[in-house]
Order: sequence, then C-alpha cells, then structure tokens
Amino acid sequence: MVQVCVLLSAALLAFCVIWFADITRKKKGADEEKTNNNKSTALKVLSVVLVAVYACRLFTVDVIRDVIGLVPTEQLSGFSPAALALMTVLRMLTNVAVIAAMMAPWYKISFAKNLASLYVPFVYLLNVVFFTANVQTFVGQDAASGFTWRALQFGAECALALAISAVFLYDKIRKRDFDKKQILTMLGVLLPMIMAVLPLEALRTLFGTPDIVADDFSLTHRIVIYITFIVPALLYLLLKDREYGVRDFALTYIAVCGFVTYYSLVGTNFTVSNVPLHLCHTAIILMLLSFVFKSKKLFYFNYFVNVLGALVAVIIPDEAGNFFNPSTMQFWYNHIYAVFLPILGVALKIFPRPNIKMMRNSIVVFSVYFVFAALINTWFANYDPNVDYFFLRQDHILEFFTFAYPLKYQFTYVWQVGNLTFTFYPLYWLGVWVGFILLMFLEWLVYAALFRVFDDWGLLYRKKRMLKMDMLGLKKEMDGRPLSEPLHPEGANMIKISHFSKKYGGSDRFAVKDFNLEVYDGEVFGFIGHNGAGKSTTIKSLVGIQSITEGTMEICGYDIEKQPLQAKLNIGYVSDNHAVYEKLTGREYINYVADLYLVSKEDRTRRMEKYVGMFGLENSIDNEIKSYSHGMKQKIVVIAALIHNPKVWVLDEPLTGLDPTSAYQIKECMKEHAKAGNIVFFSSHVIEVVEKICDRIAIISHGELKGVYDVKELTASGKSVEELYLGFAAGGAGIKGAAANV
Repeated sequence: MVQVCVLLSAALLAFCVIWFADITRKKKGADEEKTNNNKSTALKVLSVVLVAVYACRLFTVDVIRDVIGLVPTEQLSGFSPAALALMTVLRMLTNVAVIAAMMAPWYKISFAKNLASLYVPFVYLLNVVFFTANVQTFVGQDAASGFTWRALQFGAECALALAISAVFLYDKIRKRDFDKKQILTMLGVLLPMIMAVLPLEALRTLFGTPDIVADDFSLTHRIVIYITFIVPALLYLLLKDREYGVRDFALTYIAVCGFVTYYSLVGTNFTVSNVPLHLCHTAIILMLLSFVFKSKKLFYFNYFVNVLGALVAVIIPDEAGNFFNPSTMQFWYNHIYAVFLPILGVALKIFPRPNIKMMRNSIVVFSVYFVFAALINTWFANYDPNVDYFFLRQDHILEFFTFAYPLKYQFTYVWQVGNLTFTFYPLYWLGVWVGFILLMFLEWLVYAALFRVFDDWGLLYRKKRMLKMDMLGLKKEMDGRPLSEPLHPEGANMIKISHFSKKYGGSDRFAVKDFNLEVYDGEVFGFIGHNGAGKSTTIKSLVGIQSITEGTMEICGYDIEKQPLQAKLNIGYVSDNHAVYEKLTGREYINYVADLYLVSKEDRTRRMEKYVGMFGLENSIDNEIKSYSHGMKQKIVVIAALIHNPKVWVLDEPLTGLDPTSAYQIKECMKEHAKAGNIVFFSSHVIEVVEKICDRIAIISHGELKGVYDVKELTASGKSVEELYLGFAAGGAGIKGAAANV
C-alpha cells in the first residue's frame, strides 16, 4: 500500500510539472525556451524540497550502522546476511542517486540529465520495492511496525526523486535523446561516484573489522596519502578540457559528498564536541556553500587556511581507530576532501586564481575564527571534556613540538564564573596562531610556484598540441610533397606578408592591422615609421619570436607558423637590443650560432675570417663579449646572423648607437648581401640611411601600412623620402602625388 502511494505521488508531481510546462507552451506567445525555463523552475523547487526531506534522514539514526561483518543485530534479527548485504549495496547506490536528483535540475549538461533520467529512477524504484526493508534498517524491525515518521520521510524522498527523474525521462523520450556514448560514460563513472560518498558503515557492515589501522605511516596510511595526491591529479586530467558545466558539476558533487559523509555520522550523534568549529569540519560546510553559491570569500578562506591544516591531519593523523570504523572513515573523507577540493577549484577554473589581497582577507577571517574557537573551547569544556576545537586544549600539537610545553603550562590562567571554569593559554594560543600564519605564507609561496610550473606545462602542452594539429594540416596542404619543401614554391625568392594583424594579450587595439607586403631577392628594403608605429611588432612576428593574430607570413615560400623551422633556417636576425651571452668569447658565440644552423666547419671558418676582417675584430674575437663596446657587440651579432648565409637578413634598427665607422661597415655588408641575390629587410628611423642604400621602402604609421615606394622613382620625381615620411608621421597622407605601389 505504501509503495503504491509513493509511486502515485511521484507520478502526480511529475504530471504537474509537465502539465504546467505544456500549458505555458499553449499560451499565445510562449516559446520553447520559456516553456523550458518554467519546467526548470518547477524542478528546482522540487530539488530544494528534496534537500530538506533528505536532511531529515541525514540527521537521524540508522540501526544498520551497528551491523558488523553482516552479523544481524538484535534490532535486525530477522535479516539474513545476504539481505543485509543487499540493503548496504542499495544504500551505496542511493547516496549517489539522491545527490544526482538534487543537482540535476540546476545543470544543463547531458551527464546530469542522464543520471537523473536513467540512474535515479532505477535506484529509487528498487528502494520502493524494498521499502519495508529500508524502513526496518532505519529504525529496527520492531519500531518499523505500523505508520512511522521515518516511513513518511523516506516515502517523500522516494516520491520527490522519482518525480524529478520522471520529468527528465519524459524529455529524453520526447526528444529521442539516447546517446550511447554519453550513457556509457555515465556508467563508467558510477563506481568512482559511489566511492566518493560511500556510506561510512558500508565497509564494516560488509567485511567486519579486519586489523587495519591507517596511522604512523603504515601501508594503509601511505595508501591514503597516495590517494590524497593521485585522485585530484586524475580528476584534473579528466576534467581540464571539459566544458565549465561538467567541471562545476563534478566539484560541487564532491562538495556535497563531503557534507553527506560528515553529517551522516555527526548528525546522528550530536554533542557539543561535534559542533563544526574544528578547522577541517568547518571546511566541509564552507566548501559546500562555496561551490553551491559560488562564494569567493568562503572559498578563499578554505583555500588558504583549511588546505594546510587538512594536509597536516592526513600526514599526521590523530585518528588511530580501525580503518573500517565509521568514525575513522569519516576522518579520512573529511580531510582528503578538505585538501584537494580548494586546489581543484582553482586548477579547474571554477574560481579565479587568488591574489595577495585575498590572502590578507583570509588572514583576517582566520584570526576572528581562531579567537572565537578558543573562547568557545573554554566555555564548552564545562559540558564535555572532549571538546577541543583546533587542538587548543589538549596536547596533540605539543606532541610534535615539545619545546612549546612551557608556553602552555607556565602561562595558564583560570577564571571561575559561577559554576563555570574558563581556562586560558594565551601564549600557547598566540604561538599556534603565529605558526599557522607563517605556514599560510609558506603555502602562498608554494601555490605561486605551482602556478608557474603548471602554466609552463600548460603552455608546452598547448604548443605541442597545436604543432601536431598544424603538422596534420600541413601534410594535407602539401598533398604528398616532402615537408621540407616550401608550402608555396612560387614565393621561394621573396618575403610575403598577407593581411597580417597583431593584437597583444587582452588589448582591444591592434598593434598592426591588415598589413600586406612583398619583398624580392636582390633588394635592400627599408621599413620606416615613428616609434610605436608597429615596425618591431611586424619584424618579431616575421622572424617567429611572437605569434600572429591574423594573416600569414612567408619566408622563401615557407609559412612562418606552419613551417617555422624551415622558415627560420632561411633567416638571419639582428634584433634591436643585441642580446648575447656575454661570458662567451666572440668566437665561441659565433660558433654556438653556427652549430644551431648546422653550418659546416669549413663554411663557418671561411665566413668568420671574412667578417672578422671586414669589421676589424681580429684582436678582440677571442675576448669575452662583456668586454666589448656597444658597436663591437653589434658587429658580433651581425656576424652571427650571417654565419649561415641566410637568404633573408632581417635587421631591427641596426645602426642605433653606432659610431660612423661601424655604421658604414654594416651598411656596406647589407649592400653586399643583397647584391649576392639575397633579401635585406631592415627597419630604421634614420631617413638619410634609408634613402641612400634602399631600393624600396615601406612606411608604417599607427599600425597601418601607408605605402610602398621605389626610392629611385621618388628621387627622379624630385620628392624627398624625409618629406614623405614626415607627412605620414604627422597624421597626413604623405606627399600629394607620391606614387605608391602597395
């Protein structure tokens, strides 16, 4: 009879939700989106009611918890070991089902919908079938006879969960949304989901109490420590590339699991010593609130304060009971979750990375919490001698820091207020507070270091992944040709820049916008523009130092992004800051660069002799570079850029700060390199130099290419490069009538 009432109630609730949504759809102007919103609201209301009903069960006694090794207790004498095993397994399945039913209405991800529509009804229909046995394992066989409020509570829970699942199943059938891959994924993660919220008594009920203790770095203790680090690492790897909803669902589920496992024991045996003021107990509540309501303040308090305390508790536990005991299981669940949930919350980008301001706020909140816990300790100790929030009364911490015993017992103050005794240890408490603050700062440094490591790993991973994807795309574009050949053979003797644009970081402004240019072999090509015009931005992208936001750049037919190695082998680059390894000699540095470009010994020797003699460095080539003048360093960089005889020589402001002799030598070298059939592309703001040695020039202003000009044609027409440049630099359109070939 009860089972029928439960099923009818579930059907009625589900029908009301669906009917409400359908009525909305039929109203004039109502669309599918509005219908879904109304249905979602109704489901959320049911989930909130389910939370309240389930809380009643969470905070009440279950007599099955007294069963050890499937041996029936007096209250369950009518149950066989097989029946007890069945009910224990059903409890394990139900813990997952009830949390899934609570959470599914709040998430739009397919995984939550599959759980609610397929797993939840299966489990709760089993609960309805074994309804009487369920109630008996709650309150005992004798107390379960007749109508009880526990039967009412569990019946309401079953009806609500089934109603929610029925609505999800109705939608799935109506839309024919049965993706086999998604369903298999759901089935694949059910076991870890069950383990995440295992009933605390389950292992003892099924297996008894074997002699297993997780203390003093025993094998079991070490396994627990490994789990503390391995589980979050696996979760991170599995979830890092998932959509936000999946990541949020997973971590919120674990936060709810932590609350359920904690209060399933504490809620049924509540005393003043169980008030959740102990740091790791507080963490369980705060984590739940943080993830459910996305509260940053509560989250970062846990992140900076609770993680460290929980980690210490995992490594140096104060729980030495049998591992299968419910209280011991609760200890490990509590502290393991308190360690890795905050870390995963940041790693999986549910919450942003903290800053020093958040750290300061956490210290303030922790200080208030610490003082409050100390005062409550002294008060509640009058009612229960086991009260010891934050280990401020007993000597657990002092067992590891024996030197601090005098701080506690030589500075003890006792106040008597009526029948109440208040014992204070001010210096000891201050020492604990200071020690914890120092550890928080140490934790901050560790976090910062780990952030840098993971950033570097993440960048390397993304680059490798992009390179792999680029390689696959390149193979397709090459259409069977060797990858060592240019992607575009028709551009083998030129630089080609097509629709290049560059935007830095999160800036909304383009540093260079829609830049197009072709430079041919045999040319000395000048690139001029005011400071900040975009010259260095273009050049650094051209030589592969920085990424390209939009467009393409090609060196001798090689795409600089798709074929970076081959493109760079054809480039010699002289930067605007001549960065070199100053503890090397000039010869060592040039040989180092020659090794990078795989230059033969004969070729490097011949070229080095040529350029060392050309630049007059015979007497200093074997001295350390740190002893060189600015001009000498620039000459060494030039030689290193030319040691592999590049097809394209790119120079960024090469003559800045040079004496006339050094500048003349480099200009002559540029002319010679272009005369040999190569390309010389250099930026400069020295107009006279550009006008004298360049064949063509390009002018850039405010990130836009203003024009490409033939220097001889300008000179023949009586127009000055300087006047042309100044016209653009002033924001004008150059010189009226100046021919541009863009």
